[in-house]
Amino acid sequence: MLVGPSGCGKTTLLSVIGGLLNKSSGHLMVLGADMQQLKGAASVQFRLKNIGFVFQQYHLLDDLTVYENLEIPLSYRHYSKSERAALVADALDRHLG
Repeated sequence: MLVGPSGCGKTTLLSVIGGLLNKSSGHLMVLGADMQQLKGAASVQFRLKNIGFVFQQYHLLDDLTVYENLEIPLSYRHYSKSERAALVADALDRHLG
């Protein structure tokens, strides 16, 4: 869990860890990968396999149900339909139950 006051850099840090922003200085290793060296498709693949985001602005697709919004990112990771159903059901149970 990452906590801190507003404006302290939590979102910026997570964006750098996720490969969405480049850092201005220093060295960052995430799961053995040098984030500065990951470029293009390698960065995308690393993010798809290892990083998940829940955006503060709730970037959900209005035309989809909550279930469908949760299922979409799992389809990018090549989970089967039954695996996706189980993962979505588990997430909803944990957070709504």
